[in-house]
Amino acid sequence: NTGICGTRYFFKTLADNGMNDVAYEAMNKCDFPSYGNWIKQGATTTWEEWNGTESHNHPMFGGGLVWFYQDLAGVNIDEKEPGYKHIIIKPVLSSKLDHVYYSNITPYGKVVSEIKQNVNRLEMDVTIPVGSYSTIYIPVSKTFEITENGVPLNKVKGMRIFGKDGDCYVVEVKQGSYHFCVANK
Repeated sequence: NTGICGTRYFFKTLADNGMNDVAYEAMNKCDFPSYGNWIKQGATTTWEEWNGTESHNHPMFGGGLVWFYQDLAGVNIDEKEPGYKHIIIKPVLSSKLDHVYYSNITPYGKVVSEIKQNVNRLEMDVTIPVGSYSTIYIPVSKTFEITENGVPLNKVKGMRIFGKDGDCYVVEVKQGSYHFCVANK
């Protein structure tokens, strides 16, 4: 039990340390006490107590919710350019998930991060609202080929390419919709 203050950081800490599969297992556990147990009982919000005897709408620090959009979907704001002016998309994927989707209405419009993955291929659909721009971290394997809407990245106009950073390939894009495809070789 992580307690009310620690739960949000439990999932984030696991994701930050390469243990997103453990976070996934914790989120999907169904026996008592667990989020899955709450869902089996009809919960649509975070409860105050695992046994459900107190408040049934007790979000406080968001529990694992932040993990869904900041880590799995990777949608983050830049503190130096707040309000979704600069959107950082850096998904931390779980091998147990083959599809992640998140969207949010920002002051500039709708931002979307959708990732589909299997052993040999990753597809990443990103929408950046008008007036915003984004730094996107595309998860890659050791040998890979990336295209955006079928075009090799180095031939896409208006895209700034930073190159490989750890297990990601980093690009900067302006407003618009993008379809990245990573073919693992």
